[in-house]
Amino acid sequence: MVNAQEWLEQNYPNRSEIEKVSNLLKPAGIEGKLVISDFPNLKQVDFNSPYDFSCQIKNCPKLEKMSINSSEIKNLSFLDCSQLGTLIMKNCAITSLDLSNCSNLTYLDVVGSKLLNDLDISNNFKLDCIFTTGTGKDFDYNTVIIKKLVEKIQSQERQLGQEKLTNLEKKITELQTELAREKSRNKFLTEQLEVKIEVNHLNQ
Repeated sequence: MVNAQEWLEQNYPNRSEIEKVSNLLKPAGIEGKLVISDFPNLKQVDFNSPYDFSCQIKNCPKLEKMSINSSEIKNLSFLDCSQLGTLIMKNCAITSLDLSNCSNLTYLDVVGSKLLNDLDISNNFKLDCIFTTGTGKDFDYNTVIIKKLVEKIQSQERQLGQEKLTNLEKKITELQTELAREKSRNKFLTEQLEVKIEVNHLNQ
């Protein structure tokens, strides 16, 4: 068996030039954790591996598509891969998948991934194509997305309401300060007027 990370380092040493990582299928097999990180121009990852491994993709800002087919992959995670738009994981052994930080994801295919019971797409509001036939659980994604969208709108409304209240309180404070200043000024003018009247009265 070949260590997954060693395989990556040997086959893709010049990370800045790589736009596609593929062919994760070796006669001897691969195992262990595979971390695909710091590929500034990587746009696509394409695996077809029946072997048991885990994978983390991080700091690949141009990654747009990932496809893993017929794999015993147990874990998959993304970090700083904001441009990921397509994820295909057919007939995989993964049980849990968190895609909530992939906000630009529009296409998801996990058909045949029988062990998949936990899928987080709570922040994937752009997701419009979802295929889940043959997974371990019946997911009602429309309900999830609508619920999260409503929660987001309500949160924004609360924030806007708080901002309006804060601005109103600030305006009231400013008016109160101005009113107190005018009262103080008027009191001074009144006192001055009373003094003049009293002086005029004494002079008569």
